[in-house]
Amino acid sequence: MVDASKAHPHAGRAWRWRRNPLRRRSDVVDAWIGLLLALLLFVGAPLAGALTGWAVHAREAAEADRLRASSHSVQAVVTEQLPRAGTDSQQLGGAVLLPATVRWTTADGTRTGVAKVPAGTERGGSVQIRIDDRGKVVPPVRSDAVITADAIETGSVVTAGTFLVVAGVRLTANALSTRHHLVEWERDWVKTAPEWTVHGR
Repeated sequence: MVDASKAHPHAGRAWRWRRNPLRRRSDVVDAWIGLLLALLLFVGAPLAGALTGWAVHAREAAEADRLRASSHSVQAVVTEQLPRAGTDSQQLGGAVLLPATVRWTTADGTRTGVAKVPAGTERGGSVQIRIDDRGKVVPPVRSDAVITADAIETGSVVTAGTFLVVAGVRLTANALSTRHHLVEWERDWVKTAPEWTVHGR
């Protein structure tokens, strides 16, 4: 049996899209599956990463805006000694933050609470914390740079993950297609072998 791709070496897989006596229904299916997976691979994966990154950025930016609007910054004093962060524990976009007991003064008197402050802060050191209208400590507001970095990182992970999944599906589809073609070729050979044997005598 003649392989169409070998009969037209310069055509590659393009012959699957043209009508010819060697093209089978399975060849057309393979061509459409290949096109769909190529679109998912080179368009879908980057698009999924971009949309995910955009959604993460929008959500975290909205949360930062909410914190800015519902809280304010005050000066506080750390009442305990904090350990220093290890060299492998640095966070992207700033120093490592650890929970610590802090004390600050309000119009109603002195208050205490637990806030996240930079690792290694000395006892008695002064730090900036944020409290809401009820005087409760709230998480620090994340900077635009950190939010953007997180969004890019998340989007990149989604892009890479989608790329790997689609590539795996493509390899599986190729393996199944090859197996199917071998079965078809064997079936066709069973039909044509007697004719070749008769003509060869």
